[in-house]
Amino acid sequence: MTTQNYDAYSTDQVKYTYDVLINGNMTFLNNYGLRYYSTQLPSNTRMNLNMEYTMHRDLRFFMQLSNLTNNTDPEYLTDFPSIGRGWMFGLKYNFRKTADASQ
Repeated sequence: MTTQNYDAYSTDQVKYTYDVLINGNMTFLNNYGLRYYSTQLPSNTRMNLNMEYTMHRDLRFFMQLSNLTNNTDPEYLTDFPSIGRGWMFGLKYNFRKTADASQ
């Protein structure tokens, strides 16, 4: 199981768009440029689960669950939620013929 926990920084697009529409020209609005609109998003935790089971020497079953807790808090932009839980499963088969029978 893997866990991702991080703080993300983003540009506050709503504040920036509002200032552009009201003031028109951004040249003399602030001395910081786009750094003025930088915002820190709250920390976000994602848990993923990866499993694999060997059914035969050349055949394996795998399963991956991402965002196990279905956390949809914004990651990069405050306007859009992140993707919820996702899953994938399948079979892996090794077509390669090996000379060594122990593999």
